[in-house]
Amino acid sequence: MRIFYLSMAFCFCSLISIAQGTSGYSGTGSNINVDNYQIYWRVNPDSIDAKVPVTPLDSLAAIKGIVKIKFKTTVANVNSITFDLRNTFLVSSVVWNGAALITTPQPSASHILTIPVNIPTLGTRDSITISYAGATVLNSGSEEGFTFNNDPLVSGQSGGNAYKNTSGAGNVVYTLSESYEDRDWWPCKADMQDKADTIDITVNVPYRTNNAIAANATDTFWVASNGTLIDSTIDLSGTRFQRNRTFKYINRYPMTSYLVCLGIARYNRYYRGNVNIGGFNTPIVYYLYAGKTDYTPILTAMDKATELVAQFSLKFGDYGFPNPVKGGKHGFYEGLNGGAMGHQTFSAIATSALTTTNTLIHELVHQWFGDKVSFATWNDLWLAEGFAEYMPSLASELVTGLTLPFTTRNSLKNSATDGALQNTSTAYIPSAGIASSNTIWGGS
Repeated sequence: MRIFYLSMAFCFCSLISIAQGTSGYSGTGSNINVDNYQIYWRVNPDSIDAKVPVTPLDSLAAIKGIVKIKFKTTVANVNSITFDLRNTFLVSSVVWNGAALITTPQPSASHILTIPVNIPTLGTRDSITISYAGATVLNSGSEEGFTFNNDPLVSGQSGGNAYKNTSGAGNVVYTLSESYEDRDWWPCKADMQDKADTIDITVNVPYRTNNAIAANATDTFWVASNGTLIDSTIDLSGTRFQRNRTFKYINRYPMTSYLVCLGIARYNRYYRGNVNIGGFNTPIVYYLYAGKTDYTPILTAMDKATELVAQFSLKFGDYGFPNPVKGGKHGFYEGLNGGAMGHQTFSAIATSALTTTNTLIHELVHQWFGDKVSFATWNDLWLAEGFAEYMPSLASELVTGLTLPFTTRNSLKNSATDGALQNTSTAYIPSAGIASSNTIWGGS
């Protein structure tokens, strides 16, 4: 999750057992429980220039996808099922009961896709497959979603400046769905009270270097995502513009939709061994943009934060995603324009924060509070952010070489104290405060 400051993060006395509704903010999928997402995406970061595609595989889309949603009905006589999807996308087909619907539904003005079905029996297991494509919306404050960008360390620019590079990391794609931007790039049931039991993620990207005649395996796009990478098949058929590579990730731990992530870049990959959690050898993986002059300070900071996987497991129970056979791993990958985000199993870290251990620790803690243990609605965001703000202080007592400056400790203490004495608000966020990601995270 994002770096976030709550003045009342530890006023637990006022936050006990607040009743919530049984559906997500948009209310979609209220008559089903999601069992599995099978996701296929085609993304080309080199179409960053005005989002114009550069290969026939990309058609006119910033992203093309096919999402199969397996579910179980929770009521009888289901006549329609709804999912979240931004209305900038064109849905090309919806398959249910083995056949494409004669009339293809499209997302509404409120970004809800309504699919007509006829499922009479409670507890029926079924599936719907949605094919879609289109341009993604531009960032708006804290509403980021799916973003094309250019590695600022290579180009000297960031914030969406779009042009091709001939060296280093070049063009990149990242996603940031918290809080409501999952719908901005894929169809899903955006409801934290209904985690998908399993998720399979397949991503197809170009296989070639910038301005190169032939692809070079050390300078091609790589995909960062949740879970265990089980395959990365290269297809060299056709012209060099048609060459592509397909990455497949599996996730067998329950996960909510906003935690699904993508990072696509010319990554240098660092495999830092394993940490033993509950008898499982959990892989440690870092992905960093190519083209840096010195990776040592980054790796040192990440390794130091990683020492806390075992330490926090002793304090709060085992790390929630330890078994690589089920998609378990721990790691950090470079992405985002600022801050960081604790995506399940793989935290995205902005270039500016790669050596900031407090940020790395904050996002690591979200694997326990936010990902493994999730809040029911965004009103209860304090559950994740409160613990994550506290843990860098605790970490300095657990791992040698980690210190939290006195000024930082004092600032956190004063913030909590002043808030308790001067404000009447609680860490619980009223409904008016969760209307958008900008109201939640303070963007503009």
